[in-house]
Amino acid sequence: MATTNAEVVQTQTDGCYLGNPGICGAGGIIRNEKSDIIIAFVEDLGEGTNNGAELLALLYGKRHAKRMGINQLEEGLDSLIVVNWLRSKVCGIWYLEDYWEETKYLLSIISCRVQHIYRESNSVADVLSKLEASSVSHIVLDSIAISSSVR
Repeated sequence: MATTNAEVVQTQTDGCYLGNPGICGAGGIIRNEKSDIIIAFVEDLGEGTNNGAELLALLYGKRHAKRMGINQLEEGLDSLIVVNWLRSKVCGIWYLEDYWEETKYLLSIISCRVQHIYRESNSVADVLSKLEASSVSHIVLDSIAISSSVR
């Protein structure tokens, strides 16, 4: 599903980590201007760190947006460190550089306004990111397939 150039899509992503380092997951949701779910995603990230999980969640969200032809995003993240990396355009963690470079590339071709949001405002992405604990890794395409706790 592609969006029109005029439509600004809202996304929220979150990384989950059980231990640091530990088992990680990523989740996110992309909504249209009417707040209807366009796509929700869950990704099992294996072993990693808290900052890696947060950055990878953002990266997976941008990959899905690009694949869907989305041109404008309003991104909400509860990771202040990742928001600060985006604002300063510097990550500085050597083992995340490949992911950081791809993230910067995707943000150069997708118009994106990033803002820090509090964890309470990011509860849907948080629930999705925690689904990795059950070894779930898939894309949910509609709101019917999303659990009631997420909706």
